[in-house]
Amino acid sequence: MRLRGLVIAPLFVLGPVAHAADSPLLVEHFSGLTITVDTSQARPGGLLVVKLRAARPLGAVAATLDGWRAPFFATSEGPRALLGIPVTIPAGPAQLGVELRGRRGRRRIAVGVVVAAQRFASRATSLPADRSALLRASGAVRDSRRLLAALRSFSETAYWNGPLRPPVEANARATFGVTERSETGLPVNQLLDGLYGEYHRGLDYDVPIGTVVQAPAAGVVVLATALTVAGQTVVIDHGHGLVSVLCHLSRIEVTEGQRIEGRTPIGLSGDTGAVAAPQVHWGTYLSGIAVDPGAIMATAF
Repeated sequence: MRLRGLVIAPLFVLGPVAHAADSPLLVEHFSGLTITVDTSQARPGGLLVVKLRAARPLGAVAATLDGWRAPFFATSEGPRALLGIPVTIPAGPAQLGVELRGRRGRRRIAVGVVVAAQRFASRATSLPADRSALLRASGAVRDSRRLLAALRSFSETAYWNGPLRPPVEANARATFGVTERSETGLPVNQLLDGLYGEYHRGLDYDVPIGTVVQAPAAGVVVLATALTVAGQTVVIDHGHGLVSVLCHLSRIEVTEGQRIEGRTPIGLSGDTGAVAAPQVHWGTYLSGIAVDPGAIMATAF
């Protein structure tokens, strides 16, 4: 699945935004088509929920923002796209594109949105010698690419219902989006998931080794294995481009291809991989874009 690159098509710019000043819902009407955008998490590392409604069958293709794209999937309320907003996107006015396919080819409708400012901290990180050695291991790059392929999974079925929940009963450290500088000089985060950029891609939960780790929501296990940097890792495809990854486990109790419900125990916490102390790392991705799990939990899909 290609994640970048816009389709060249005629551009239709809509009229004034039709929403209350204090409402996160942006509603636009265009030639029998209604576009509703939930902008409550419109910030770097957040997401847009784009829904379409039309009187006649609609050939919805994808929603796009800053060159990134997410496909539309069928729901009981009409086509919906979950569009992740990269951490690197600048704050301010932006153009959401809605790509449609009809008898005359493709067209693109533009909707103006505003990306709120988001400040991320910066920190230096260090690892014990035996763990930092994993960053130079021969299998580190291969495993990061394997994990990235799993994170780009998507299925036509939305397996989850209701908000996602944390994988453990503990408070998370506010680590998402934090710029990290490793004393090794190596790209730790890139070596974990294969994505470019040295910013932390999830939330970390400091829990004792052996703590039960649960699925944040229903889905299908697409990866359950030991990886060089991520350690014992489980990836769950929740459907419609939404994926969870749980890293640094001490034990995995699910198998690839297994369909699970939310709160299913998927393993035990640990300190495997390139990590300095016992913890559970939970990352969420939308069509391959790292998104703050806090934004996912706060969104009413």
